[in-house]
Amino acid sequence: MRPAAYNARCVPYVGANQEGALMGETLQGLRGLVTGGGAGIGKAIVDCLRREGAQVLVVDLDASTPPDVVADVSTTAGVEHLFQSVRERMGGLDLLVNNVGVAGPTAPVESMDPDEFDSCVQICLGSAF
Repeated sequence: MRPAAYNARCVPYVGANQEGALMGETLQGLRGLVTGGGAGIGKAIVDCLRREGAQVLVVDLDASTPPDVVADVSTTAGVEHLFQSVRERMGGLDLLVNNVGVAGPTAPVESMDPDEFDSCVQICLGSAF
């Protein structure tokens, strides 16, 4: 049996009519990018966007997922590599899903490693800029 996430419907776009017009009416042929799209929630987002007609480039740090582009989007070099790939493969973007993230350190504040916290902030927030 497939996980429920793979049976999810895309949500209506903003301004949808009373019947809730589907995203496919606006996504056909659009070029999209999903960070962290190789597995989990990111993979479900990719699947949904593709079902609705978008051309989607998947980026992930884990090459085993397998993404279209392997890049660490928490670093400037990784983002530069990613967008060079976007320009070469797609010629630009129409939509972007900043999905990448980590749970981060789980410890009482007084025993938390500041470097682990900084890494979490860079991955979860820095990668979106």
